[in-house]
Amino acid sequence: MAEVGFVAGATHIELTYGVLDFDFDGLDYDLHLAAPMVLEPDTLPSGLGTQICVLGIRFYQEVDGALYVLNAKESVGIAVLKCI
Repeated sequence: MAEVGFVAGATHIELTYGVLDFDFDGLDYDLHLAAPMVLEPDTLPSGLGTQICVLGIRFYQEVDGALYVLNAKESVGIAVLKCI
């Protein structure tokens, strides 16, 4: 657990994804946040080897109330946030 970065005494970790929409000309902004995800320590990896924290993104298009994955080259991405 020390490798994951839990603070002493913590029993859970909360992850929140957000997008900051910032207007540099007018110095105005809007922050869009997804619902947070709370994880218990036993849901984290057990240490089989190198742990790689990743963030994936996929864009969808709503058509008649259904969501469809956009499969264009720029519509799916992944980033490595940290290696432990």
